[in-house]
Amino acid sequence: MNKKMISEINKSELAYEQITRWILDRKLLPGERLVERELARRLELSKTPVREALLRLREDGLVNGNFNSGVYVTRITPEDALNILDIREALEGMAARRAAQNAKPENLAELRSIIAKMEHFLAEDMEKEYAKQDVELHSKIVNICGNVRLQEILRKIKLQSKILMVSTMKLPGRGIKKTFAEHQAVCQAIVTCNPDEAEKSARQHISRIRTAVEKWMVVMS
Repeated sequence: MNKKMISEINKSELAYEQITRWILDRKLLPGERLVERELARRLELSKTPVREALLRLREDGLVNGNFNSGVYVTRITPEDALNILDIREALEGMAARRAAQNAKPENLAELRSIIAKMEHFLAEDMEKEYAKQDVELHSKIVNICGNVRLQEILRKIKLQSKILMVSTMKLPGRGIKKTFAEHQAVCQAIVTCNPDEAEKSARQHISRIRTAVEKWMVVMS
């Protein structure tokens, strides 16, 4: 692979990461049309890496449409979010089960480290830092499970759900303390190599988020 090809790949990756961030930060709103020329201008890139980035984003489900009729930021409805959480409950339960079966000593040390950081950030009321470790914990468990296809499916549906809401901790009946207790339960089951309990705890965690989203939908209606 020559330097020019590597450079183009890097530009495409840069465009992908930045457009993704704009969508998740709601600087590009659901339903908004994405114009290649305008995005290229904002990114100070040519249209080619922008188009490649948009194709990847369409595969992720963050944008829809085509280059002839128009590309738009995907709209995720509350009902879509509930469907996504149904899928997450099943898949994250499976991931936790496999993690409990496959985890190596170094993996368990990583989980303990993340939980310790979360506990510290909770005690210090450092919400943003806690939220980052929340994301890291879910990602780590899925990585430990060793199923690459499962990792990719969960990555995509989590990205899609973030179009509707970046964090679920402020939903009715949630909060950092409750989420932390649920995360502790999942990690404890993995660390003690208890697949049944790991799956049960992971599924309960997502099920409780789903219940909170349903309550939120009632409030917002």
